[in-house]
Amino acid sequence: IYIIQAWSDVRLSWNQSEYSKINYVSINSNLIWTPDMILRNSYEDFYSILEDKRFKATVQPDGAVNLWFAGKVKVLCDLDLTFFPFDRQACYLQLNSWTYESKAVRLVTVRDQITLINTNNPQWEITKTTIHVGNESFPDGTNYESVFGVVHVTRRPLFFLYSIVLPCTGLSLVSMVMFCLPPDGGEKVSLGVTILLSYVVFQLLLSEILPRSSEEVPLLCE
Repeated sequence: IYIIQAWSDVRLSWNQSEYSKINYVSINSNLIWTPDMILRNSYEDFYSILEDKRFKATVQPDGAVNLWFAGKVKVLCDLDLTFFPFDRQACYLQLNSWTYESKAVRLVTVRDQITLINTNNPQWEITKTTIHVGNESFPDGTNYESVFGVVHVTRRPLFFLYSIVLPCTGLSLVSMVMFCLPPDGGEKVSLGVTILLSYVVFQLLLSEILPRSSEEVPLLCE
């Protein structure tokens, strides 16, 4: 993920007429004030995007500061697997200040979409992205602004279609053959046992592929 933060700090400005050859300076981020932004819905813990002080900030004569962050992050994403493997999901990243209220630090986005770079994935396809600012109020009267980046993805179903859906459909069709067999024949019992064992194998396969969730059960498993 790449995050670009920009703010104004007049304490870092200088008179460009006195230093005409200096258009900008690069400085370590730990030497200046930076907004204490965190990844609110981090998978492991609140993750400060400014925790790594190796990244440098660029300061311009008017006090405009730009800080670039690059790294890997993991976030929690609630999945609705009802229509697996033809499901669509929406995952979001919530960034907000850990200590500053909305009246102290105001968050503004310059774009309404996330810029995507190298997003090829064999299992998921990104269909839409959005960015917006939301406000969260607490019982004590404080308000905190958050930046929400939402990523809408669609699962690529081809692999699951050939490995799970079509075999299950075939088993369902074969199970109908049992009604055509004579009731006193042993083939009817053996065919039923074989189909039952095949369904058990597919259930074990699905349990390994699907994430653990007790809220929605895929229609394929019902």
